[in-house]
Amino acid sequence: MAELPLSVSLTGVTRIPVNRTQSFKLKVYNQTDTIAYNVNVTIVVSNGFKIVVDGYEYQSYQLIIDYLYPGEVTEFPFEIKAEAYTTGYVNASAYAKTDDTVTHRGEATVYITGAVSVETDWKVYTPDTGVSVLKWLQLTPTHIEQILERARTHYYAKLSSFIAHINIEGEDYTIVLARRSIRIIGRAGLDPEKLGKVLEFLNLPQPLGEPEVVGSLLEWATLTEDWTFRQPWTGISMVVTGYFPLSVIEEKWNYIKENGGELIGFNAYCWTSPPGSEQKPEFILGVYPRMIRVTGRRAKDTDLLKDIQEKLLEM
Repeated sequence: MAELPLSVSLTGVTRIPVNRTQSFKLKVYNQTDTIAYNVNVTIVVSNGFKIVVDGYEYQSYQLIIDYLYPGEVTEFPFEIKAEAYTTGYVNASAYAKTDDTVTHRGEATVYITGAVSVETDWKVYTPDTGVSVLKWLQLTPTHIEQILERARTHYYAKLSSFIAHINIEGEDYTIVLARRSIRIIGRAGLDPEKLGKVLEFLNLPQPLGEPEVVGSLLEWATLTEDWTFRQPWTGISMVVTGYFPLSVIEEKWNYIKENGGELIGFNAYCWTSPPGSEQKPEFILGVYPRMIRVTGRRAKDTDLLKDIQEKLLEM
């Protein structure tokens, strides 16, 4: 006997903010003229999502329905929680069974995306450095890197600084490389031997008090001062002053990425049209785990802010 169809449908939103839940509804409809006995429905979600039923979380959930008469519909509400910035699916597969023989079958799939969780709207501030706009978010290193790649595509972004985490020879380091300094944040920054390993890893000269050239004479980096101790609110850090052009900053981030490092935050010069070689940035984009900041004369441009949100944050 051939299997008869069961109509299975899933309804709910397709974009779920990370660490939030959204409501879904399963419907199973017996469109045949035969009773469907022992209906079993398996709901599954891909990695990065969870099924939530009565406050409990599942990767896979079994729903048992005793029977469905011809023309009968049953509904089952549940929730989906997003745990990562990723695209996946929710699938419901149903079958009816009599004496170990499947008599009815059906399934449905909905593709879903873990999206940025926006807690507040843009806020405009006017610090000494110019006008900046903040937006509070929940961003993972993976998503910060995705935003950087999108900024390169849409705003010709060039890194002017980055914060990265990496493990070098079993030791964890947080490295901040900017135009005028390199910082090692954390207790590893107190150990001169470990500081030397970071510079050796990055192929940067050790700070000896004398300028040293990295790259061409037109694009060079110097480490002109010895390490000095600082203790900002971020923790213990060691700082050496230098000058790092955009090309060196880009090169060092790529090297850290190739060696398993994670991007924790960055600042980038941005333009809305292809820039000339000497053209100043239209705005500076700063991205961190809980904040996106736009600094510069265009930071009050509501159309630009909307464009940034759509192009950089919509998953």
